[in-house]
Amino acid sequence: MLSCLSKLQRWKRLLLACIVVYVGIIIIYEYHYEEVRELLSSTASKKTPTQTLIPKLRKQNGSSTRIAIGLGITSRRIKQAKEDNLHQKFIFFKVFLPSFCNTISRGYAYHFYLGYDSTDKILAKDRLRRAFITTFINMTSTPACNRDNSTSIHFNFVRCEHKRKPPWAQNDAMIEAYLDGMEYFYRVNDDTIMVSANWTETLINALHQYQPPNLGVVGPVQRGKTILTYDFVHRTHVEIFGFYYPRLFTDWWADSWITAVYKPRHMKALSSVRLHHTMQMGQRYGINRSKRYHVAGQIDMDRITLNKYIQRSTLPKVHQNISKVISMSLTSGDAKITWEAVRNAQIARVFFSDWSLRVYMQSQDCSRNKPAIPERILASLQDLDVEIIRVNKCDIDIQYLPLLALDDASIDVFLIGQFRLNESDCDAISSWLSSGQVCVNLSELKSTDTSGFMVKSTPTRPSNESSVESLLTNMDTTLNQSGNHSDMTDLLSKIVQHPCGHADTVHVVT
Repeated sequence: MLSCLSKLQRWKRLLLACIVVYVGIIIIYEYHYEEVRELLSSTASKKTPTQTLIPKLRKQNGSSTRIAIGLGITSRRIKQAKEDNLHQKFIFFKVFLPSFCNTISRGYAYHFYLGYDSTDKILAKDRLRRAFITTFINMTSTPACNRDNSTSIHFNFVRCEHKRKPPWAQNDAMIEAYLDGMEYFYRVNDDTIMVSANWTETLINALHQYQPPNLGVVGPVQRGKTILTYDFVHRTHVEIFGFYYPRLFTDWWADSWITAVYKPRHMKALSSVRLHHTMQMGQRYGINRSKRYHVAGQIDMDRITLNKYIQRSTLPKVHQNISKVISMSLTSGDAKITWEAVRNAQIARVFFSDWSLRVYMQSQDCSRNKPAIPERILASLQDLDVEIIRVNKCDIDIQYLPLLALDDASIDVFLIGQFRLNESDCDAISSWLSSGQVCVNLSELKSTDTSGFMVKSTPTRPSNESSVESLLTNMDTTLNQSGNHSDMTDLLSKIVQHPCGHADTVHVVT
């Protein structure tokens, strides 16, 4: 009897030991899978490191390639944060940043863009936000961060006027990066351990393999995932869509969208880039599950935009003997207005490649009551081949400045007004150009409300007027003194001699 009990106890102990070992294996697999796999692969092979096999890509001017690291960040579930303990409280400092330092490549410029809610209990406070930046600088300036004089790391906070919408914060962060001239964009999460070295060269090289180069998305393979939960793109992505993620998505499905919209030829998950999403802080936002019903429609719509972009960007350049200009004005430094101007320039560069885009703006002395136009906006417009014309005459209303293009006798076709271009306008405008019409009401061509006109050849002006500029100056002075302002139709009736339908005349919709 005692012998049977002894054997039973031994079996129980053996079973318990097996359970402990089994649970241990599961824990290691779940939380250290990538690290274990990397260790096993490194001991199994002594091949040349990947870093020596993939060439580093550089800008033509020799300066470092600039990479935006974009993410949303929150202090939700963080308690008792102080200026001197943020490195212990934020998962960004405990997990992400050390692994980033261990895996970056030398010779690149990394720019962090962290989007935070304006209502965040910690980051909304100037004192703690400054402490956050100081902590970041201290951690990335130590020898533990794999950098030398050829590597630079920069930090930017992006204030977001919304609450608990991660894709919106990520989008806002990436748009700021775009306007700052970043070349590549890596959207990550703050609770991530980056495992693979050389991810910078690997991801950039993968984008270069697409046709056209840089048009698409790549990212690391995530175990158990069929979509890219981390994405890496070129600035071309923002120029195609006008956003990083659609505003439709407030929590989930943004990663589903960017995966599906580029599938199958312009999306790739790379097994050679490994990371671990720890989820140590849990899920820190709610989910609006009703959005799932709109995902397919958004993908279909944006695939049309993508396909049109690919078709237009791969067409051979055709030299034309006529000169065409799109003339607009930049009325304020307001963020919404300036982004509209940048978006028009993005669309014009591809879909109106045989047109020149001309943007008129007044000197700051004339617009002291309006936000100044940031230099980076002007730089972004110039990068997109926009001709910026500064007007120093304060007595011309800024909304009428696009009419000044009519003084340019070298232009054959004018598209003048304040409107939002879109890729569907191209075909309609091309059809009009091949027609016998001299002028057109833009509302007849565009599906959206607009204000502006198109005309072929320079309109005839009254003989007593030397230029449109002098007419606008004198007219606007009279109107201002009388307390009334004319619309563009009234102004054009003074510039041209005949109604629309006659040669060299225009028709306007406002």
